[in-house]
Amino acid sequence: MVIRGILLLIFYFTVIYMVYGTSIKVLGQYIAYQMGCTMLIAFLLRYLIRNREYVQRIRKVESELVDMLRFQPGYTFKVHKYRGEFVYLFVEGQLLDVLGLRPFEFSGRTIDEANQLNSQAREQVKMHYERAWQGERVTYEFDLNGYTVVVSLQPIYRNGAVHELIGSACDVTEHRAALMKAKTRDEQYRTLIENSEDFIFRFHLDGTIASSNSKMYLTFNLISDQVKGKHLADVVQMDDFDNWEHGFEQTIITGKTHQFGIHLLHPDGSKHAYNVTLSPLFTDEESEISGVMGTVHDITDLKKREEADQSNRAKSEFLARMSHEIRTPLNGIIGLSLLMQRTELSTIQQDYLSKIDASSNVLLATINDILDYSKLEAGKMIIEKVIFSLEDSLQKVADLTSVSLGPNPIEVMLDTSDDLPELVSGDPFRIEQVLINLTNNAIKFTKRGHLRIKVALEETSDEGDIILFAIEDTGIGISKEQVAKLFVPFSQADTSTSRRYGGTGLGLVICQHLVQSMGGVLQVDTRPGEGSCFYFRLLLEKANKAEAALAERRATEISFAGQRIRLAEDYALVAEHLSELLGSLQMEVETVSTAAALIDSLEQDAWNGEAVPYVILDMQMEAFKEQVGLERVMAPIDRSRTKVIAYTTLDGREQISELPSILQADAVLVKPVSRGMLKMTLDGLIQQETRTVKTDSHLASHTAEKQLVASKGSILVAEDNDINQLVITELLGQLGYHVVIANNGREALELADQEAWKLILMDIHMPEIDGYEATQKLRQRKSMNQVPIIALTANVLMQDRMQMLKLGINDLLIKPVTEWQLAAMLAKWQDMSWLTAIPGIGTEQLMKNIDHKLHIFQYIIEKFRLDYQHFYDQVMPFVLSGEKVVVSRKIHTLKGIAANFYGDALVAAVLAMEKELETGMDVTSCSAHLQRVQDNIDVILGTSEALLVNEA
Repeated sequence: MVIRGILLLIFYFTVIYMVYGTSIKVLGQYIAYQMGCTMLIAFLLRYLIRNREYVQRIRKVESELVDMLRFQPGYTFKVHKYRGEFVYLFVEGQLLDVLGLRPFEFSGRTIDEANQLNSQAREQVKMHYERAWQGERVTYEFDLNGYTVVVSLQPIYRNGAVHELIGSACDVTEHRAALMKAKTRDEQYRTLIENSEDFIFRFHLDGTIASSNSKMYLTFNLISDQVKGKHLADVVQMDDFDNWEHGFEQTIITGKTHQFGIHLLHPDGSKHAYNVTLSPLFTDEESEISGVMGTVHDITDLKKREEADQSNRAKSEFLARMSHEIRTPLNGIIGLSLLMQRTELSTIQQDYLSKIDASSNVLLATINDILDYSKLEAGKMIIEKVIFSLEDSLQKVADLTSVSLGPNPIEVMLDTSDDLPELVSGDPFRIEQVLINLTNNAIKFTKRGHLRIKVALEETSDEGDIILFAIEDTGIGISKEQVAKLFVPFSQADTSTSRRYGGTGLGLVICQHLVQSMGGVLQVDTRPGEGSCFYFRLLLEKANKAEAALAERRATEISFAGQRIRLAEDYALVAEHLSELLGSLQMEVETVSTAAALIDSLEQDAWNGEAVPYVILDMQMEAFKEQVGLERVMAPIDRSRTKVIAYTTLDGREQISELPSILQADAVLVKPVSRGMLKMTLDGLIQQETRTVKTDSHLASHTAEKQLVASKGSILVAEDNDINQLVITELLGQLGYHVVIANNGREALELADQEAWKLILMDIHMPEIDGYEATQKLRQRKSMNQVPIIALTANVLMQDRMQMLKLGINDLLIKPVTEWQLAAMLAKWQDMSWLTAIPGIGTEQLMKNIDHKLHIFQYIIEKFRLDYQHFYDQVMPFVLSGEKVVVSRKIHTLKGIAANFYGDALVAAVLAMEKELETGMDVTSCSAHLQRVQDNIDVILGTSEALLVNEA
């Protein structure tokens, strides 16, 4: 490179010399000048080139610095002071975007010109800037647009004086929130510790107390100085020091939590049981135990409750055992009494027997009261919710009232409003139990006048129907002082009441509890010497769809509109009541209050060639008690044109059956008569089933019983008690059955395949093989699929329907078994027309799928009832909260179940709901579809009540 330069320079000099011909000296001076200029230019160019590189480098560094500032999480700014005002030179950082700010809003502007804060905040910022300008490092916070920002100011010095301020800001919102949360949590933790009912300690490793909560000080009347730094055993008296010492040592040695029990003596001298939990405390590295945390929990009350529960369990087991031991012989006594009443007896024998029967029933009522109260105490009194017929429940009450009434000369009325809903949702068994208890009380304390059972619809709404239930009597009444004792266990109005009328004093207590459990309150209005009225109101849910199905069937029933009926009744209130019932059937009612007036009206009809279609005679009227008086009344009646209905008591019905056939009525109504029974009686007469049929409200299944008598089928009875074998054999024999006895479960299994049994009655408690095991083994045989098995038990605490159905038991009879209970049960399980009449279910196909196993069919329906009776209420909250996935899953599950039921209407309703869910989930539309689904469920449940196992 140097040689090239020299050669180029020689060439350049030679050319100049040849062209200009100048002297060497001049040429040398010229060339020196040229070279000087060239070098100057070269140095200048080199300087410029290098200076440009420096500028580019500086700009690159500045750009990188700005990028770093721009992308930092917070933001950085520079401020200098111009004419007494702080002016922003630059502001950069991502936090600006978060706060909704832009850098250009600050650059070159003063604090006031930036105007991002309110005037008070701006003044605070200026104050902080002034402090920093004085050379102080300043940190402050401010809130903007929901964020908390911390700013740090650093003064920049030049020539010994502050020239500028550099500020950096960061978002501490989450940090502040975390601190607040931690602070709140710490405060809550401290509050919990201080207000805890437990003793909470922190111990040093040597076992001395480092700290304790206030509960310790308050319980043992101690102060802090008496506790801290001391061992627990030195502070309080402890019976289980070895337990404490061992537990503490093991906690430190193993590094694990230990629990154990100790007893501490309180200042009042009482000894309390405690459960101790000791946990190790570790250092931050969790490698070394720094102390022990202890919680000492008082379990004295818990132990007492456990002991009480154990005592209650023992009492329940004792009551169950005693129930069985008492009810089993009682079943024999009551059954044999009934059988003896049907034999030839002298007057004195009949009197003795009636007293035995009465005493047995009093004993049974006493046992029932005590057992019900024990259930109440144990919290085992379960309230169910099923769709049921209010009319059917009231008829059961009427049936039992007629039995309790006996020969008492009082009038009994079942007064129901004509707008009463046919089907409702509630607990029919408990409602019946309350009404029967109240009516029995009323009969017990009423010797003259009347007893009225009133049931009326008071109010109706979307939620349901408010039904009033009232039992009104004209008995002895109760004073205000005595009313206060009515609902106290084992108490009566006064001590003489128990001596005079008997009873445990538990009946009203049980009734009040049951009513309250169903959402009502049992109340009483009473006047001494005038009578009492016990009443309560219940909100019963509607069963609209099932009600509509019944309404359609009722539309095809026989009409009595315009038909005449004459009523002979001397008790004005009863005459008014019966007239109202007959009037609700749109009949033309004529009432007479004496036999003479009745005879006159009948003779006048005969004189005119007319005849009233129906005549009701109250057989308790004095004129009708003697056969002669009855003959006078019957004489002018054309029995081919006029049907005579006898209105009497249960005792009176037996007396009527002994009259000559010419004096016997065409039908018998047993007091108290329900609206449904009255309608049924008139239906029977219109259809002219038979002149001698007696419509018996004491046995609601009378027709079915007659059919059973004619069938002469065989029943297998598994019973180990000789007396009960005799009673059940005689009762079934009188109903027309051939009875075979098995002395235990083993014999029942041996006899099972020897005949085609109509039904099996299975005692639960038997030697060798009990009723449960025998039933399970019977159900393994295909021949037993359709044979009803009814459990006989004296243990009224056994009430698990699902468990019984799993075992294969179809129904339940509680000893002692009365004749009418037995007849009704046989009628239910022999004439099973109700099984094929369940709307909404393809019963025939479903039974075929389960190999016609009736108990499995019952189990399926019962499980469906438990799971889906409140389907609308279960699903609607998810609709309201928009949880479409949950709603879809529940609807899809129901669709599968409905399809297995062959429930076409329910499947259609579910499919419509699914289609609605596909298009969205509008609350109003979904609610309507869901209600339709629930209505179809109610139809199935409302008409399958007969499948339910009887309540104990």
